[in-house]
Amino acid sequence: MFQQDLVTRPCHKSQLLVHTRTLSPPHYLSQTQQTQLKIMSWLFSGYGSYNDFGDGDGVDRQGWRDKSDAAQQREDSAMGCFSRFLTKAKTEQSFPFTEDVVPAHCHLTDACWKSFKQVVTASGCTAKRREITNQEKLAITPKSKARKGKMYVVSVTAPVHPDQAAAILKEKKIKADAARIKKAEKAGAKAVKDKLEAEEKKKKEIEIKLLVSQDYAMVVGIVEANSKVASVDTDCKKRALDDSAEQEPQGAVSSSPLKKLKVLTPSSTDDVKLTAPVARLLTHVEVTYHVKLSQISCDIAVETNRERKRILDELDARMKVKAEEEKKKALAYRDSVKETISGLASGKAPSLKKDAGVQLAQ
Repeated sequence: MFQQDLVTRPCHKSQLLVHTRTLSPPHYLSQTQQTQLKIMSWLFSGYGSYNDFGDGDGVDRQGWRDKSDAAQQREDSAMGCFSRFLTKAKTEQSFPFTEDVVPAHCHLTDACWKSFKQVVTASGCTAKRREITNQEKLAITPKSKARKGKMYVVSVTAPVHPDQAAAILKEKKIKADAARIKKAEKAGAKAVKDKLEAEEKKKKEIEIKLLVSQDYAMVVGIVEANSKVASVDTDCKKRALDDSAEQEPQGAVSSSPLKKLKVLTPSSTDDVKLTAPVARLLTHVEVTYHVKLSQISCDIAVETNRERKRILDELDARMKVKAEEEKKKALAYRDSVKETISGLASGKAPSLKKDAGVQLAQ
């Protein structure tokens, strides 16, 4: 690593800060080449960049000030002018009272102007900057204090007596604090109210879901009961027709079980009342229908795969049995043919077995 080199760069207008920078060029370069490379890296790296060696520029700007020493001295001078203005304003009789407080040669930077304006406002006064003309610039003495750029004169206005302004600001602060506390209380009450409303809404939603479930179960029971009544009614009518064809007097007796079943089964909705909202109940029916439809599709798919596998296994088993039988027949035929050939070769008459003869005929 090279030793740290002191580098001076302007950081805020007239303020100069000294910071360090560390370079580590390759060791195989000569001293002259290392110096040249260090200079080139410094010239072309810029602020906040990285050099060719992977290191940063070594500058930590977090602790840098936004006001130079000269700017801070001018701000302190402007604060003294404002203090003298307040002392003078306390002796005045007519308000509003306005006076040029900060001369043009006392230049306030943006940061200094912001701080100065905050102090003026906190005292109940207002500050305003006015750009001076070229004639006013020429009138500035000594000439070394005149700037080529824009120059401003700061004027301060006291709308009321400084003591009265302090009382007004104090009263405003009290009101602002009270309004802040009241706003916080309202926000807390609103948060509690919203929480209670959310809990009540959630509780009501649970109750509605329970009512929907109960009404849906009741409707399903009515539909199933009506289906059973309809099926029993059809069976009884068929049986009554059959009985009336055989025995006419027993027709009235055959219809009594049907009447008894209709009395015991809630086939009508005259005495039934729905407790859940109809729209929610219909939505629940649609959702339940789609869920059941999906379940049916899944069950059918599973059953189809199961049946397909079972059928294929049975087919494979039958094909294996058939293959074994065919192999046995082929072996028996082969053995009979060999036996016949051997008998003919030895001069014996061929004697085929019954099964082999059948196979030969086939």
